[in-house]
Amino acid sequence: MSRRIHPALVVAVLALVAAAVGTALAGPRGPSAQTSASSKRIALKALKQAKMAKRAARSALKVAKVARGGAARAQTAAIQAQASADNAQTAAGQAQGAADQAQTRAVQAQASAEQATLGRSAYNLSCDPSSPIVFLDCVGTTLTLPRPGRVLLNAAGGQASGGVPTHGLCRLEVDDSTAAIPNPAALRPGEVSFDNTDGNSQNGFAVTTVTDTIPAGLHKFEMSCTEESGDQAILHSMISAVMIGSG
Repeated sequence: MSRRIHPALVVAVLALVAAAVGTALAGPRGPSAQTSASSKRIALKALKQAKMAKRAARSALKVAKVARGGAARAQTAAIQAQASADNAQTAAGQAQGAADQAQTRAVQAQASAEQATLGRSAYNLSCDPSSPIVFLDCVGTTLTLPRPGRVLLNAAGGQASGGVPTHGLCRLEVDDSTAAIPNPAALRPGEVSFDNTDGNSQNGFAVTTVTDTIPAGLHKFEMSCTEESGDQAILHSMISAVMIGSG
């Protein structure tokens, strides 16, 4: 890398040359000699000042280089510190996200443990169907399913005939429909005349099934019956509904 010559050094050299030439031309004595000597001194002084200025410039350049290096290092350190702060903030955000997910899983696990099995039962003393085609809800209960699932249904009752041949149909329903009931064939509780030996006796019957998968939400589960002949009554009917999962 080439170095630039300081202007003061150039001036001093020119002055020294001029002084030397002037001394040679004027001779050793007289006013011209004194003027040349004076010019020589001035030139030497200027040269000395130029050298001092050059040294000062070099020192200033060194100081500037050191300052630039320090500034660059400081800037690099600041960038690294900012990156570290950003990384720390990102890590804190990730940790918070993981904590939130863990809390959510804990809540879900608790809810799952509490709601893994839901069950209700209901009872009705007497139900008196009167139509051969319209099913009367004799007993029913409700469940609010927290998620889609299947429900175990079990219903029972006693059929009273009043001492004459009597029969009808009884079936299980979900929300007034048999769509979710596999093989929804209805029972036909009743008896013929020669079996009905006691007018106060009850012909016990029961029906059970596991529903198809039902959507989450509130649902009604019932045993409904009709009357096809005689005066059929369904006494002491009961039903139980238990959520067992979706598998």
